Amino acid sequence: MAWSDDRSVILLMISLNELELPPYEIHRGPPVNSDAAEGFLKKYINEPSVIGPFIRGSRWFVIRRRKFSDITDAIRHIASMASLRHLRSSLNDAQYVKLKTFNDLEIFGPEERSIIEEFLWTRPWWLS
Repeated sequence: MAWSDDRSVILLMISLNELELPPYEIHRGPPVNSDAAEGFLKKYINEPSVIGPFIRGSRWFVIRRRKFSDITDAIRHIASMASLRHLRSSLNDAQYVKLKTFNDLEIFGPEERSIIEEFLWTRPWWLS
């Protein structure tokens, strides 16, 4: 959800199950007998930063470090790739806030807090 006071504040709100992920992920590769298997193996077989490759079921897998385990880092990276120069500089200067508890809302003014509370507590139309 997005909201603006039409002066200086823009709130972009994203609801997530997790704010941080484990530093490693299971990366699914191609089927064992596919043409792409050789390229996957060449890429990862001598890579010291991964575990594997290994087979699970009929596919190749590796365990590798995530590019981003923190949502703020991921959003900053995406924002840095914005194509419009002025938009990119505005996004780079933005303040990123992760709300973990209700007490975290105290940093906002009454108007912003009201908007955020509405975002957090409003039921989607399909649940009404």
